[in-house]
Amino acid sequence: MWAVDGAVMLRAADTGDAPEAISALQRMKKAGERNGVAVPLAFYNMTLRACKRSRPPASADATRLLREMREHGPGPDAKTYHEVIAAYARAIEWKLAEQTFEEMKRDFRGRGPTWHPSVRVYTSLISAYGKGGQFEKASELFESLFASSHVQLDTGVYNALLSAAVNSGRYKDAAAVFERMQTEGVRRNVTTYNGMLQSLGRQRRIRDMENMSQSMQRAGVMPNETTYSVLITAHGNSGNIDRALELLHQVIIAPRLHATAVIFNSALGACVKAGNLEGTQRVLRVMETEGVRSTLVTYNTLLMEASAERDWVRATKIYKELLLSGFAPDTITLDCLCGIEKLQACREERLREEIKRAELEGIDLPEFERTCDVSDSPVGNLPVLIRALADDRELEEVPGWRGFVSDALLRVLHVNNEYAEVEDTFKYMLTSDVTRTVHTYNSLLISYEARKEWQKAGEAMTQMTSEGIVPNALTFDALIDVCEEMGQWDRATTWLEQAQAAGHFQCEDDLGVLDLHRIRSAGTAQNACARIRVEE
Repeated sequence: MWAVDGAVMLRAADTGDAPEAISALQRMKKAGERNGVAVPLAFYNMTLRACKRSRPPASADATRLLREMREHGPGPDAKTYHEVIAAYARAIEWKLAEQTFEEMKRDFRGRGPTWHPSVRVYTSLISAYGKGGQFEKASELFESLFASSHVQLDTGVYNALLSAAVNSGRYKDAAAVFERMQTEGVRRNVTTYNGMLQSLGRQRRIRDMENMSQSMQRAGVMPNETTYSVLITAHGNSGNIDRALELLHQVIIAPRLHATAVIFNSALGACVKAGNLEGTQRVLRVMETEGVRSTLVTYNTLLMEASAERDWVRATKIYKELLLSGFAPDTITLDCLCGIEKLQACREERLREEIKRAELEGIDLPEFERTCDVSDSPVGNLPVLIRALADDRELEEVPGWRGFVSDALLRVLHVNNEYAEVEDTFKYMLTSDVTRTVHTYNSLLISYEARKEWQKAGEAMTQMTSEGIVPNALTFDALIDVCEEMGQWDRATTWLEQAQAAGHFQCEDDLGVLDLHRIRSAGTAQNACARIRVEE
Protein backbone atom coordinates (compact mmCIF):
# COMPACT_ATOMS: atom_id res chain seq x y z
CA MET A 1 0.00 0.00 0.00
CA TRP A 2 2.83 2.36 0.84
CA ALA A 3 5.55 1.06 -1.46
CA VAL A 4 5.53 3.95 -3.95
CA ASP A 5 5.29 6.74 -1.38
CA GLY A 6 7.79 4.92 0.82
CA ALA A 7 10.35 5.01 -2.00
CA VAL A 8 9.59 8.70 -2.59
CA MET A 9 10.04 9.43 1.11
CA LEU A 10 13.32 7.51 1.31
CA ARG A 11 14.72 9.52 -1.59
CA ALA A 12 13.45 12.76 -0.05
CA ALA A 13 15.05 11.88 3.29
CA ASP A 14 18.39 11.23 1.62
CA THR A 15 18.30 14.45 -0.42
CA GLY A 16 16.75 16.71 2.21
CA ASP A 17 13.59 17.39 0.22
CA ALA A 18 11.33 18.17 3.19
CA PRO A 19 8.24 19.29 1.17
CA GLU A 20 8.32 16.05 -0.87
CA ALA A 21 8.69 13.92 2.27
CA ILE A 22 5.84 15.73 4.02
CA SER A 23 3.58 15.33 0.97
CA ALA A 24 4.38 11.62 0.81
CA LEU A 25 3.58 11.23 4.52
CA GLN A 26 0.24 12.98 4.05
CA ARG A 27 -0.68 10.61 1.22
CA MET A 28 0.33 7.62 3.34
CA LYS A 29 -1.81 8.84 6.25
CA LYS A 30 -4.87 9.19 4.00
CA ALA A 31 -4.31 5.73 2.59
CA GLY A 32 -3.92 4.38 6.11
CA GLU A 33 -7.17 5.99 7.25
CA ARG A 34 -9.06 4.42 4.35
CA ASN A 35 -7.70 0.99 5.24
CA GLY A 36 -7.75 1.33 9.02
CA VAL A 37 -3.97 0.98 9.29
CA ALA A 38 -1.62 3.38 11.09
CA VAL A 39 1.46 4.67 9.32
CA PRO A 40 4.57 3.05 10.88
CA LEU A 41 6.88 5.17 13.01
CA ALA A 42 9.78 4.61 10.61
CA PHE A 43 8.11 6.78 7.95
CA TYR A 44 7.65 9.64 10.39
CA ASN A 45 11.34 9.43 11.30
CA MET A 46 12.29 9.46 7.61
CA THR A 47 10.24 12.63 7.16
CA LEU A 48 12.03 14.21 10.11
CA ARG A 49 15.36 13.24 8.58
CA ALA A 50 14.33 15.10 5.42
CA CYS A 51 13.48 18.14 7.58
CA LYS A 52 16.91 17.92 9.21
CA ARG A 53 18.77 17.69 5.92
CA SER A 54 16.72 20.37 4.17
CA ARG A 55 18.48 23.60 3.19
CA PRO A 56 17.61 25.61 5.19
CA PRO A 57 16.56 23.05 7.82
CA ALA A 58 12.78 22.72 8.03
CA SER A 59 12.79 23.11 11.81
CA ALA A 60 9.23 24.50 11.96
CA ASP A 61 7.95 21.41 10.12
CA ALA A 62 9.93 19.21 12.51
CA THR A 63 8.30 20.97 15.47
CA ARG A 64 4.82 20.51 14.04
CA LEU A 65 5.42 16.86 13.23
CA LEU A 66 6.81 16.07 16.68
CA ARG A 67 3.81 17.74 18.31
CA GLU A 68 1.47 15.71 16.11
CA MET A 69 3.24 12.48 17.04
CA ARG A 70 3.09 13.23 20.76
CA GLU A 71 -0.60 14.11 20.63
CA HIS A 72 -1.94 11.58 18.13
CA GLY A 73 0.76 8.98 17.60
CA PRO A 74 2.74 7.11 16.74
CA GLY A 75 4.68 7.93 19.88
CA PRO A 76 8.18 9.30 19.21
CA ASP A 77 11.18 7.10 19.95
CA ALA A 78 14.82 8.02 20.61
CA LYS A 79 15.54 8.30 16.88
CA THR A 80 12.64 10.74 16.50
CA TYR A 81 14.08 13.04 19.10
CA HIS A 82 17.54 12.75 17.62
CA GLU A 83 16.30 13.90 14.21
CA VAL A 84 14.36 16.83 15.70
CA ILE A 85 17.24 18.01 17.90
CA ALA A 86 19.64 17.69 14.96
CA ALA A 87 17.24 19.79 12.84
CA TYR A 88 17.25 22.47 15.54
CA ALA A 89 21.04 22.31 15.67
CA ARG A 90 21.34 22.95 11.95
CA ALA A 91 18.77 25.74 12.19
CA ILE A 92 20.82 27.38 14.99
CA GLU A 93 17.92 27.09 17.45
CA TRP A 94 19.74 25.91 20.55
CA LYS A 95 16.97 26.80 23.00
CA LEU A 96 14.46 24.64 21.13
CA ALA A 97 17.04 21.83 21.01
CA GLU A 98 17.57 22.12 24.76
CA GLN A 99 13.83 22.19 25.43
CA THR A 100 13.21 19.15 23.23
CA PHE A 101 16.03 17.27 24.95
CA GLU A 102 14.33 17.82 28.32
CA GLU A 103 10.97 16.73 26.85
CA MET A 104 12.61 13.55 25.61
CA LYS A 105 13.96 12.76 29.08
CA ARG A 106 10.51 13.31 30.61
CA ASP A 107 8.83 11.13 27.99
CA PHE A 108 11.27 8.27 28.55
CA ARG A 109 11.47 8.54 32.34
CA GLY A 110 9.18 5.52 32.66
CA ARG A 111 11.76 3.29 30.99
CA GLY A 112 13.66 3.06 34.26
CA PRO A 113 16.92 4.36 35.68
CA THR A 114 19.03 2.38 33.23
CA TRP A 115 17.79 4.34 30.20
CA HIS A 116 19.93 7.24 28.99
CA PRO A 117 19.94 9.28 25.77
CA SER A 118 22.32 7.99 23.13
CA VAL A 119 25.62 9.66 22.38
CA ARG A 120 24.14 10.80 19.03
CA VAL A 121 21.50 12.86 20.84
CA TYR A 122 24.10 14.42 23.12
CA THR A 123 26.23 15.17 20.07
CA SER A 124 23.34 16.97 18.37
CA LEU A 125 22.64 19.04 21.49
CA ILE A 126 26.31 20.02 21.83
CA SER A 127 26.27 20.93 18.15
CA ALA A 128 23.16 23.08 18.73
CA TYR A 129 24.88 24.89 21.58
CA GLY A 130 27.94 25.40 19.42
CA LYS A 131 26.08 26.81 16.43
CA GLY A 132 24.27 29.17 18.80
CA GLY A 133 27.57 30.46 20.20
CA GLN A 134 26.95 28.80 23.59
CA PHE A 135 30.36 27.24 24.10
CA GLU A 136 30.11 27.21 27.90
CA LYS A 137 26.92 25.16 27.73
CA ALA A 138 28.47 22.81 25.17
CA SER A 139 31.58 22.36 27.31
CA GLU A 140 29.58 21.79 30.50
CA LEU A 141 27.47 19.09 28.84
CA PHE A 142 30.55 17.43 27.37
CA GLU A 143 32.36 17.34 30.73
CA SER A 144 29.30 15.84 32.42
CA LEU A 145 29.32 13.08 29.80
CA PHE A 146 33.05 12.59 30.21
CA ALA A 147 32.56 12.04 33.94
CA SER A 148 29.63 9.66 33.38
CA SER A 149 29.87 5.93 32.86
CA HIS A 150 26.52 5.73 31.05
CA VAL A 151 27.62 7.06 27.67
CA GLN A 152 30.62 5.98 25.61
CA LEU A 153 32.11 9.08 24.01
CA ASP A 154 33.15 8.82 20.39
CA THR A 155 34.84 10.95 17.74
CA GLY A 156 31.55 12.61 16.83
CA VAL A 157 30.94 14.17 20.24
CA TYR A 158 34.52 15.49 20.41
CA ASN A 159 34.07 16.97 16.93
CA ALA A 160 30.87 18.68 18.07
CA LEU A 161 32.72 20.30 20.98
CA LEU A 162 35.60 21.36 18.72
CA SER A 163 33.15 22.89 16.28
CA ALA A 164 31.37 24.67 19.14
CA ALA A 165 34.66 26.24 20.14
CA VAL A 166 35.35 27.41 16.56
CA ASN A 167 31.84 28.83 16.13
CA SER A 168 32.23 30.76 19.37
CA GLY A 169 35.64 32.13 18.40
CA ARG A 170 37.31 30.09 21.13
CA TYR A 171 40.24 29.06 18.99
CA LYS A 172 42.53 28.10 21.87
CA ASP A 173 39.78 25.85 23.22
CA ALA A 174 39.42 24.27 19.78
CA ALA A 175 43.13 23.51 19.73
CA ALA A 176 42.86 22.08 23.25
CA VAL A 177 40.07 19.71 22.18
CA PHE A 178 42.13 18.65 19.18
CA GLU A 179 45.13 17.79 21.40
CA ARG A 180 42.89 16.17 24.00
CA MET A 181 41.61 13.70 21.44
CA GLN A 182 45.13 12.43 20.85
CA THR A 183 45.90 12.29 24.57
CA GLU A 184 42.74 10.30 25.31
CA GLY A 185 43.20 7.98 22.35
CA VAL A 186 40.17 9.23 20.41
CA ARG A 187 40.49 8.83 16.66
CA ARG A 188 40.67 12.12 14.76
CA ASN A 189 38.86 11.92 11.43
CA VAL A 190 38.45 14.26 8.47
CA THR A 191 35.73 16.25 10.28
CA THR A 192 38.15 16.85 13.16
CA TYR A 193 40.81 18.22 10.85
CA ASN A 194 38.30 20.28 8.89
CA GLY A 195 37.25 21.94 12.14
CA MET A 196 40.84 22.85 12.92
CA LEU A 197 41.42 24.10 9.39
CA GLN A 198 38.37 26.33 9.71
CA SER A 199 39.72 27.65 13.02
CA LEU A 200 43.11 28.45 11.50
CA GLY A 201 41.46 30.00 8.43
CA ARG A 202 39.42 32.39 10.54
CA GLN A 203 42.63 33.47 12.23
CA ARG A 204 44.28 34.04 8.82
CA ARG A 205 46.96 31.51 9.74
CA ILE A 206 47.36 30.31 6.17
CA ARG A 207 50.77 28.67 6.59
CA ASP A 208 49.52 26.74 9.62
CA MET A 209 46.54 25.61 7.54
CA GLU A 210 48.81 24.20 4.86
CA ASN A 211 50.90 22.44 7.53
CA MET A 212 47.76 21.02 9.13
CA SER A 213 46.60 19.74 5.75
CA GLN A 214 49.90 17.91 5.27
CA SER A 215 49.84 16.52 8.83
CA MET A 216 46.33 15.28 8.18
CA GLN A 217 47.43 13.23 5.18
CA ARG A 218 50.50 11.92 6.99
CA ALA A 219 48.12 10.64 9.68
CA GLY A 220 46.28 8.67 7.00
CA VAL A 221 43.26 10.97 6.95
CA MET A 222 42.47 11.95 3.40
CA PRO A 223 40.96 15.38 2.67
CA ASN A 224 37.40 15.57 1.38
CA GLU A 225 35.42 18.20 -0.46
CA THR A 226 34.86 20.22 2.72
CA THR A 227 38.62 20.30 3.36
CA TYR A 228 39.25 21.86 -0.02
CA SER A 229 36.35 24.26 0.33
CA VAL A 230 37.77 25.58 3.62
CA LEU A 231 41.27 25.90 2.13
CA ILE A 232 40.02 27.65 -1.02
CA THR A 233 37.95 30.12 1.03
CA ALA A 234 40.90 30.91 3.31
CA HIS A 235 43.28 31.53 0.41
CA GLY A 236 40.62 33.63 -1.28
CA ASN A 237 40.19 35.76 1.84
CA SER A 238 43.94 36.29 1.95
CA GLY A 239 43.99 37.36 -1.70
CA ASN A 240 45.95 34.34 -2.96
CA ILE A 241 43.74 33.55 -5.95
CA ASP A 242 46.36 31.45 -7.73
CA ARG A 243 46.54 29.01 -4.81
CA ALA A 244 42.74 28.95 -4.49
CA LEU A 245 42.36 28.00 -8.16
CA GLU A 246 45.20 25.48 -7.88
CA LEU A 247 43.30 23.74 -5.07
CA LEU A 248 40.15 23.72 -7.20
CA HIS A 249 42.12 22.02 -9.99
CA GLN A 250 43.39 19.39 -7.52
CA VAL A 251 39.82 18.48 -6.64
CA ILE A 252 38.79 18.22 -10.28
CA ILE A 253 41.59 15.83 -11.23
CA ALA A 254 41.43 13.74 -8.05
CA PRO A 255 39.74 10.42 -8.91
CA ARG A 256 38.14 9.92 -5.50
CA LEU A 257 36.86 13.48 -5.03
CA HIS A 258 33.87 15.19 -6.57
CA ALA A 259 33.99 18.90 -7.34
CA THR A 260 30.65 19.94 -5.88
CA ALA A 261 28.86 23.26 -6.17
CA VAL A 262 30.11 24.08 -2.66
CA ILE A 263 33.74 23.93 -3.83
CA PHE A 264 33.07 25.92 -6.99
CA ASN A 265 31.17 28.52 -4.95
CA SER A 266 34.19 28.86 -2.65
CA ALA A 267 36.40 29.47 -5.68
CA LEU A 268 33.93 31.97 -7.13
CA GLY A 269 33.80 33.80 -3.81
CA ALA A 270 37.60 33.99 -3.75
CA CYS A 271 37.68 35.53 -7.23
CA VAL A 272 34.89 37.98 -6.48
CA LYS A 273 36.50 39.25 -3.28
CA ALA A 274 39.72 39.84 -5.18
CA GLY A 275 37.93 41.58 -8.06
CA ASN A 276 39.30 38.97 -10.45
CA LEU A 277 36.63 38.89 -13.17
CA GLU A 278 38.80 36.73 -15.42
CA GLY A 279 39.10 34.17 -12.64
CA THR A 280 35.34 34.20 -12.10
CA GLN A 281 34.68 33.46 -15.77
CA ARG A 282 37.29 30.70 -15.74
CA VAL A 283 35.65 29.01 -12.72
CA LEU A 284 32.22 29.26 -14.36
CA ARG A 285 33.51 27.64 -17.56
CA VAL A 286 35.04 24.75 -15.64
CA MET A 287 31.88 24.41 -13.58
CA GLU A 288 29.83 24.07 -16.76
CA THR A 289 32.32 21.58 -18.25
CA GLU A 290 32.12 19.44 -15.11
CA GLY A 291 28.32 19.45 -15.28
CA VAL A 292 27.89 21.08 -11.87
CA ARG A 293 24.58 22.89 -11.50
CA SER A 294 24.59 26.40 -10.10
CA THR A 295 23.01 26.91 -6.67
CA LEU A 296 21.45 29.98 -5.08
CA VAL A 297 24.86 30.67 -3.50
CA THR A 298 26.39 30.66 -6.99
CA TYR A 299 23.95 33.28 -8.24
CA ASN A 300 24.30 35.36 -5.06
CA THR A 301 28.07 35.39 -5.51
CA LEU A 302 27.77 36.46 -9.15
CA LEU A 303 25.31 39.19 -8.17
CA MET A 304 27.80 40.40 -5.58
CA GLU A 305 30.47 40.71 -8.25
CA ALA A 306 28.24 42.47 -10.79
CA SER A 307 26.95 44.97 -8.24
CA ALA A 308 30.45 45.61 -6.87
CA GLU A 309 31.45 46.53 -10.43
CA ARG A 310 28.21 48.55 -10.73
CA ASP A 311 27.40 46.57 -13.84
CA TRP A 312 23.65 46.79 -13.38
CA VAL A 313 22.82 45.24 -16.75
CA ARG A 314 24.73 42.10 -15.79
CA ALA A 315 23.22 42.12 -12.30
CA THR A 316 19.71 42.19 -13.78
CA LYS A 317 20.57 39.40 -16.20
CA ILE A 318 21.91 37.23 -13.35
CA TYR A 319 18.79 37.89 -11.26
CA LYS A 320 16.61 36.81 -14.18
CA GLU A 321 18.69 33.63 -14.66
CA LEU A 322 18.32 32.90 -10.95
CA LEU A 323 14.52 33.02 -11.24
CA LEU A 324 14.48 30.98 -14.45
CA SER A 325 16.57 28.32 -12.68
CA GLY A 326 13.80 27.87 -10.11
CA PHE A 327 15.41 29.57 -7.11
CA ALA A 328 13.57 31.86 -4.72
CA PRO A 329 15.69 34.90 -3.81
CA ASP A 330 16.55 35.29 -0.13
CA THR A 331 17.78 38.22 1.95
CA ILE A 332 21.35 37.68 0.78
CA THR A 333 20.20 37.74 -2.85
CA LEU A 334 18.59 41.15 -2.43
CA ASP A 335 21.61 42.50 -0.56
CA CYS A 336 23.95 41.28 -3.30
CA LEU A 337 21.72 42.66 -6.04
CA CYS A 338 21.89 46.15 -4.59
CA GLY A 339 25.61 46.19 -3.98
CA ILE A 340 28.04 45.23 -1.26
CA GLU A 341 29.37 48.53 0.05
CA LYS A 342 32.79 47.31 1.13
CA LEU A 343 33.45 45.65 -2.21
CA GLN A 344 32.25 48.70 -4.09
CA ALA A 345 34.43 51.00 -2.01
CA CYS A 346 37.44 48.77 -2.64
CA ARG A 347 36.80 48.67 -6.39
CA GLU A 348 36.26 52.41 -6.56
CA GLU A 349 39.48 53.10 -4.69
CA ARG A 350 41.37 50.94 -7.18
CA LEU A 351 39.57 52.76 -10.01
CA ARG A 352 40.67 56.16 -8.71
CA GLU A 353 44.24 54.90 -8.45
CA GLU A 354 44.04 53.59 -12.03
CA ILE A 355 42.69 56.91 -13.32
CA LYS A 356 45.44 58.78 -11.49
CA ARG A 357 48.11 56.47 -12.92
CA ALA A 358 46.65 56.73 -16.43
CA GLU A 359 46.63 60.52 -16.27
CA LEU A 360 50.27 60.57 -15.17
CA GLU A 361 51.23 58.25 -18.02
CA GLY A 362 48.99 59.94 -20.58
CA ILE A 363 46.82 56.83 -21.16
CA ASP A 364 43.16 57.14 -22.21
CA LEU A 365 40.75 54.96 -20.23
CA PRO A 366 37.36 53.77 -21.57
CA GLU A 367 34.54 56.19 -20.85
CA PHE A 368 32.73 53.74 -18.58
CA GLU A 369 35.71 53.44 -16.27
CA ARG A 370 35.99 57.21 -15.96
CA THR A 371 32.31 57.69 -15.12
CA CYS A 372 31.90 54.81 -12.65
CA ASP A 373 32.41 56.76 -9.44
CA VAL A 374 30.95 57.08 -5.96
CA SER A 375 29.23 60.33 -6.98
CA ASP A 376 26.85 58.34 -9.20
CA SER A 377 23.43 57.32 -7.83
CA PRO A 378 23.76 54.27 -5.55
CA VAL A 379 22.33 51.77 -8.01
CA GLY A 380 22.25 53.80 -11.22
CA ASN A 381 19.57 52.63 -13.63
CA LEU A 382 18.98 49.33 -11.81
CA PRO A 383 15.36 50.26 -10.85
CA VAL A 384 14.54 50.78 -14.54
CA LEU A 385 16.15 47.46 -15.47
CA ILE A 386 14.31 45.56 -12.73
CA ARG A 387 11.00 47.15 -13.74
CA ALA A 388 11.55 45.85 -17.26
CA LEU A 389 11.53 42.30 -15.90
CA ALA A 390 7.83 42.74 -15.13
CA ASP A 391 7.21 42.67 -18.91
CA ASP A 392 9.62 39.80 -19.61
CA ARG A 393 7.56 36.93 -21.01
CA GLU A 394 10.26 34.37 -20.30
CA LEU A 395 9.55 34.76 -16.59
CA GLU A 396 5.84 34.07 -16.90
CA GLU A 397 6.41 30.32 -16.46
CA VAL A 398 8.19 30.85 -13.12
CA PRO A 399 5.85 30.35 -10.12
CA GLY A 400 5.69 33.51 -8.01
CA TRP A 401 7.79 35.54 -10.46
CA ARG A 402 5.77 38.75 -10.03
CA GLY A 403 6.43 38.73 -6.31
CA PHE A 404 10.15 38.06 -6.80
CA VAL A 405 10.47 40.93 -9.28
CA SER A 406 8.49 43.25 -7.01
CA ASP A 407 10.64 42.36 -3.97
CA ALA A 408 13.77 43.15 -5.96
CA LEU A 409 12.29 46.44 -7.15
CA LEU A 410 11.34 47.46 -3.62
CA ARG A 411 14.86 46.86 -2.36
CA VAL A 412 16.65 48.68 -5.19
CA LEU A 413 14.27 51.63 -4.93
CA HIS A 414 15.06 51.88 -1.24
CA VAL A 415 18.81 51.74 -1.85
CA ASN A 416 18.40 54.40 -4.54
CA ASN A 417 16.65 56.65 -1.97
CA GLU A 418 13.39 56.59 -3.99
CA TYR A 419 11.23 56.18 -0.89
CA ALA A 420 7.95 57.42 -2.43
CA GLU A 421 8.39 54.87 -5.21
CA VAL A 422 8.84 52.14 -2.58
CA GLU A 423 5.45 52.97 -1.10
CA ASP A 424 3.79 53.18 -4.54
CA THR A 425 5.21 49.80 -5.54
CA PHE A 426 3.95 48.24 -2.32
CA LYS A 427 0.47 49.67 -2.92
CA TYR A 428 0.57 48.19 -6.41
CA MET A 429 1.39 44.79 -4.92
CA LEU A 430 -1.64 45.08 -2.63
CA THR A 431 -4.11 46.18 -5.33
CA SER A 432 -2.79 43.66 -7.88
CA ASP A 433 -2.68 40.83 -5.34
CA VAL A 434 1.02 40.23 -5.89
CA THR A 435 2.33 37.80 -3.28
CA ARG A 436 4.03 39.56 -0.37
CA THR A 437 6.85 38.05 1.68
CA VAL A 438 8.93 39.04 4.69
CA HIS A 439 11.34 40.62 2.18
CA THR A 440 8.51 42.81 0.87
CA TYR A 441 7.70 44.20 4.28
CA ASN A 442 11.32 44.53 5.35
CA SER A 443 12.04 46.76 2.35
CA LEU A 444 8.97 48.83 3.18
CA LEU A 445 9.94 49.07 6.85
CA ILE A 446 13.53 50.13 6.26
CA SER A 447 12.19 52.75 3.85
CA TYR A 448 9.93 54.09 6.60
CA GLU A 449 12.89 53.90 8.96
CA ALA A 450 14.95 56.08 6.60
CA ARG A 451 12.13 58.63 6.50
CA LYS A 452 11.58 58.39 10.28
CA GLU A 453 7.90 57.49 9.78
CA TRP A 454 7.37 55.34 12.85
CA GLN A 455 3.55 55.39 12.64
CA LYS A 456 3.58 53.96 9.11
CA ALA A 457 6.15 51.38 10.18
CA GLY A 458 3.81 50.19 12.92
CA GLU A 459 0.87 50.03 10.49
CA ALA A 460 2.98 47.98 8.06
CA MET A 461 3.83 45.53 10.85
CA THR A 462 0.12 45.15 11.64
CA GLN A 463 -0.64 44.49 7.96
CA MET A 464 2.24 42.01 7.76
CA THR A 465 1.07 39.94 10.74
CA SER A 466 -2.53 40.02 9.51
CA GLU A 467 -1.31 38.30 6.34
CA GLY A 468 0.35 35.58 8.40
CA ILE A 469 3.89 36.63 7.42
CA VAL A 470 6.36 35.92 10.21
CA PRO A 471 8.70 38.85 10.99
CA ASN A 472 12.42 38.22 11.28
CA ALA A 473 15.28 40.05 13.00
CA LEU A 474 15.54 42.70 10.26
CA THR A 475 11.82 43.46 10.64
CA PHE A 476 12.10 44.15 14.36
CA ASP A 477 15.41 45.97 13.94
CA ALA A 478 13.83 48.53 11.60
CA LEU A 479 10.82 49.00 13.91
CA ILE A 480 12.94 49.44 17.04
CA ASP A 481 15.37 51.78 15.35
CA VAL A 482 12.77 54.15 13.88
CA CYS A 483 10.89 54.33 17.19
CA GLU A 484 14.10 55.01 19.10
CA GLU A 485 15.15 57.73 16.65
CA MET A 486 11.79 59.48 17.08
CA GLY A 487 11.83 59.22 20.87
CA GLN A 488 9.13 56.55 21.02
CA TRP A 489 10.86 54.60 23.75
CA ASP A 490 7.82 52.70 25.02
CA ARG A 491 7.05 51.44 21.53
CA ALA A 492 10.70 50.58 20.90
CA THR A 493 10.76 48.59 24.13
CA THR A 494 7.55 46.77 23.18
CA TRP A 495 9.01 45.78 19.81
CA LEU A 496 12.21 44.62 21.52
CA GLU A 497 10.19 42.46 23.93
CA GLN A 498 8.28 40.92 21.03
CA ALA A 499 11.52 40.31 19.14
CA GLN A 500 13.15 38.60 22.10
CA ALA A 501 10.03 36.49 22.68
CA ALA A 502 10.45 35.31 19.07
CA GLY A 503 14.10 34.41 19.75
CA HIS A 504 15.79 37.51 18.29
CA PHE A 505 18.27 39.88 19.98
CA GLN A 506 18.99 37.67 22.97
CA CYS A 507 21.71 39.97 24.22
CA GLU A 508 22.53 38.45 27.60
CA ASP A 509 24.07 35.08 28.13
CA ASP A 510 23.65 32.98 31.27
CA LEU A 511 26.44 34.89 33.03
CA GLY A 512 24.72 38.22 32.41
CA VAL A 513 27.28 39.32 29.83
CA LEU A 514 25.85 41.71 27.25
CA ASP A 515 26.54 40.72 23.63
CA LEU A 516 25.31 43.13 20.93
CA HIS A 517 27.12 41.61 17.95
CA ARG A 518 23.95 40.23 16.36
CA ILE A 519 22.19 43.62 16.37
CA ARG A 520 22.38 45.66 13.16
CA SER A 521 21.52 49.18 14.32
CA ALA A 522 22.67 51.45 17.11
CA GLY A 523 19.05 52.19 17.99
CA THR A 524 18.21 48.58 18.74
CA ALA A 525 21.43 48.11 20.71
CA GLN A 526 20.77 51.26 22.73
CA ASN A 527 17.21 50.15 23.46
CA ALA A 528 18.42 46.72 24.56
CA CYS A 529 20.85 48.35 26.99
CA ALA A 530 18.13 50.65 28.30
CA ARG A 531 15.77 47.76 28.86
CA ILE A 532 18.39 45.80 30.80
CA ARG A 533 19.10 48.85 33.00
CA VAL A 534 15.37 49.21 33.76
CA GLU A 535 15.03 45.52 34.63
CA GLU A 536 18.00 45.76 37.00
